[in-house]
Amino acid sequence: MADSVLTLDGDPKKAEVVKALFEDLMEAIACQEKDDRQYNRRNLVRVFFAVVEGIVSWIKGEALSFVKFGNTQWTPDVLAMLREEEYGIRQNGKAFTRQKFIPTEVNLRFIIDLLAGIGPTPGPEISGVGWQAFKRCVEIRNRITHPKITGALLVNDDEIACTKTAMDWFKGFLAHYIVAVIAYAYSKASDEQKSVLAKALQESGAPPDILTKSHKANSGGEAK
Repeated sequence: MADSVLTLDGDPKKAEVVKALFEDLMEAIACQEKDDRQYNRRNLVRVFFAVVEGIVSWIKGEALSFVKFGNTQWTPDVLAMLREEEYGIRQNGKAFTRQKFIPTEVNLRFIIDLLAGIGPTPGPEISGVGWQAFKRCVEIRNRITHPKITGALLVNDDEIACTKTAMDWFKGFLAHYIVAVIAYAYSKASDEQKSVLAKALQESGAPPDILTKSHKANSGGEAK
């Protein structure tokens, strides 16, 4: 998956970032499996969440690129969350924009819900073992990032197993995202754009008939 990364806006720099993140994760996994000391366990958890947060940021950028495919428009509240912005008015009456912090778990859930209705295949499970493992991993990451005592830095066997379960679940989520977004973009694209997207979807390993299935836009997030 890291070898070939498609971006809807064609920006190679974004693809390079995604590839670098996955290369870091593969290296962290290899190091932990070769030398299972505490440093490598903590590093694996940290690198995994660097990948998660980087991928979520990438997906948000891709969602903003949907407007290039047909007349898709996100509602103002969704646009603000995609850009991670919030707005207000100062005492002097001047409007302002500032970055909004969104916790990792909430940010990922936002993306899952946003994409839930746009693909031809079911979205990732968010009530099963994988999602629960991911939520637990958020707690592990937070604990080792902000330790109050030395013991908080220890990552036990069960927590490493949990991290790997969460990784598998996230891989499934990402695979669904690639198919869903390319298929959705295809349904909105011009003939020229469709040829590019069809090739990218084929390279992703998706079933050949995936583009012929119905594409229902998310009625909660998209205005037409």
